[in-house]
Amino acid sequence: MNNSDYKIKSGIIETILKTKNTIEDYDFVESTQEYDSLGGISLIFRLLRNDKRKRIEIKFTKGTKGDMFIVRIENYPFTSYKDSLIVSNYIKSRYKIEIDKNFILNFYSGDFQEKFMKFLSFLKEIFLDKMFNIVWSNDWESIPFDWGPYK
Repeated sequence: MNNSDYKIKSGIIETILKTKNTIEDYDFVESTQEYDSLGGISLIFRLLRNDKRKRIEIKFTKGTKGDMFIVRIENYPFTSYKDSLIVSNYIKSRYKIEIDKNFILNFYSGDFQEKFMKFLSFLKEIFLDKMFNIVWSNDWESIPFDWGPYK
């Protein structure tokens, strides 16, 4: 993603996330960027629950299958890796459902804004259907971290 793409896409995502009730009870707090080892830019957007006990982080980055989202939910304030989970990994581990394709931008049709809105609809559906207590109550469920080949 080059700088002009970054500014355009960041502006679209930030405008949508600042809209009240994009994700109920969560308010947009910040956007940042980070660079990977190849110089690529990732956009990171954070939303904090009104009671300041949970945080949602939406990372927009380049993946092996194109532009994609990585969504993390954290107990806030974050104190250890057990206070954080990646939504796709949680759904895979807890429900044995493969949803990785839903986090790839080109899975959705339309222009960038339409694709992002469709992704947010999918995300809210997952939150309501599979993660309600984690997202909207004070419950927490740790999942084993998959160290993959690094064991």
